Amino acid sequence: MDLTHFRSRFYTFEPFYILRIADGCMEKHPCSSYFGGKIKNAVGPLKSKPLEICIEQFKKGLEKGYKNFVFNADDTGAYGLDIGSSFPELLDEITKIPGEYNIEIENITQRWVVEYIDKLDEIVKRGKISRLKILIESGSSRILKIMDLYANTEKMKDAFLRLKRADPNLSLFTHIVIGYPSETDKDFNSTMNFIKEVGFDVGYIYTFPFDAKTDIDENLPRITPEVLSKRLDYAKNFLKNLDYTVVVWCCFQGLLFKRTKK
Repeated sequence: MDLTHFRSRFYTFEPFYILRIADGCMEKHPCSSYFGGKIKNAVGPLKSKPLEICIEQFKKGLEKGYKNFVFNADDTGAYGLDIGSSFPELLDEITKIPGEYNIEIENITQRWVVEYIDKLDEIVKRGKISRLKILIESGSSRILKIMDLYANTEKMKDAFLRLKRADPNLSLFTHIVIGYPSETDKDFNSTMNFIKEVGFDVGYIYTFPFDAKTDIDENLPRITPEVLSKRLDYAKNFLKNLDYTVVVWCCFQGLLFKRTKK
């Protein structure tokens, strides 16, 4: 069922029309690494909504007067691969529909951005995609490999910067985990520098719970709460020095950051 509700923008609220385009994950690729394979086991296999149904529901949102849309799924970029379609095909068809509207894309991993960059570049130039939330998790290739995620950080950076050039008004939103088991100071600094080099507009930084029960190799050393606290403080100051507005997110032991100036 598609929902219409209000979404927060650092305490600014706007009405959005939510279009759920798929559920589940592909067998070979995790939706997210934060709790390892448990997420994939919980959501089940990929099940995409037929392209024509997505288009029909999008048009219904337009008919109701909505101008802001959110495309969401457990693994948004994998859309269509189980029904002979693809995520770029969906975006291509919908962004050709006339009208004044913006689309936000939720929960896409870097793998799909890199794989589809040529098609995404063309689509983003149309000016209909307002925000892209990319769950990169880390800027360290070593940590990304442990997470079983796409790990070529240079190709990731090139793809993200290419999208920003395609439409300077595009907002890049990211999701970062610090303190993942075995993360070194070098890995952590790589993540901070990745944020700086890409220039993400908005993001969440979470700390990985010291005692989290996951499918992660138990031989990987956990990062102590003391080290996590120091890294979180460093991240807060690092981001402030880059002119981000930073909010401490106490309930999740993390940070929300937003670029002060576009």
